[in-house]
Amino acid sequence: NLIVTRSRVTRLTRSIAEGQAELDLMNEEAKGDVSQVDRLMVRADCRSVRELEARYDRYRELRVQLNNLEAKYAQQEDNLRESEERIPKLFERVRSTLEQVDESPRNEDDVEGAVNFSAHAGPWKKGFPKKSPCLRNIASPLIPC
Repeated sequence: NLIVTRSRVTRLTRSIAEGQAELDLMNEEAKGDVSQVDRLMVRADCRSVRELEARYDRYRELRVQLNNLEAKYAQQEDNLRESEERIPKLFERVRSTLEQVDESPRNEDDVEGAVNFSAHAGPWKKGFPKKSPCLRNIASPLIPC
């Protein structure tokens, strides 16, 4: 989803930059006798002012879409950074809890298996209560109980 959004933002940015370049060029050319509207219609290959207006309306719609996509993209980047900061802390917390029942996951990929084992098989062998609340809190988002 982030890749698709990034691609759309890139395309829309390029399209808007091209439009802005044309507008800048037209401003420079506007110093002559021909009206800016006539010049713009020739450059845009429009047959009527209404057609030109429709293209401008589309430009404005695309600009709004681009702004929205850029905002979403920035939010996704913030969420990603936050997640990357939280995962190691969460892993250490889960690992320290699992070490209390002699389970030590080596990395994030081992957590689900260690929790599953500890929540279902480990407590039975070690004389823990049938369903340890501590382990159930850890296991609940990972495994069905």
